[in-house]
Amino acid sequence: MQPAGELFHIAARSSAKRLILPTADDRDELLRLLQIACRKYAVACHAYCVLTTHFHLLVTPQQDDLSRALQWLNSRYAERFNADYAAHGHVFGARYSSTHVASDAHLLHLMAYLAYNPIAAGLCDRPEDWPWSSYRALVGRERVPFLALDELLRLFAFDRNEARRRIEDYVRGFEARQRNGGVARLATSGV
Repeated sequence: MQPAGELFHIAARSSAKRLILPTADDRDELLRLLQIACRKYAVACHAYCVLTTHFHLLVTPQQDDLSRALQWLNSRYAERFNADYAAHGHVFGARYSSTHVASDAHLLHLMAYLAYNPIAAGLCDRPEDWPWSSYRALVGRERVPFLALDELLRLFAFDRNEARRRIEDYVRGFEARQRNGGVARLATSGV
């Protein structure tokens, strides 16, 4: 159970690393459905990263309905995917994973991990190059109205512009650490 008011890292993956979000339209549709699910089930979404075989979320349920929100999101996306690709059966390999984020250090790591995920997967060269990540909104390069960014920004500074500058520095440092020894660990973690 994910109690209201607590922060969680959510991941939902395809079965057998199958492409379930292969096109820009598919990833855009998942984000559209995510926005609806957040509104419908009172979930604050702080960050996301949608790749081709899975997605990650950092969320805080405002009510004890996070499992219903994710069931709704995954089932609506699966229905659309199966209809569009003349497929049937399970789209996601298993129930989503949910990890309680209990410390600021854990949250900082996850924020950078989500930003770096498309690079580790070989989908782009820089976090800001991947349109299906909340990173660009977090650093002020685009607006994503349904995101609740204040909690992440306040970890770095009370001034939003200063926070965004520090986040970019922090993520660049994370990237450098991953490129200098952490890539093997990250790659084997099922990115």
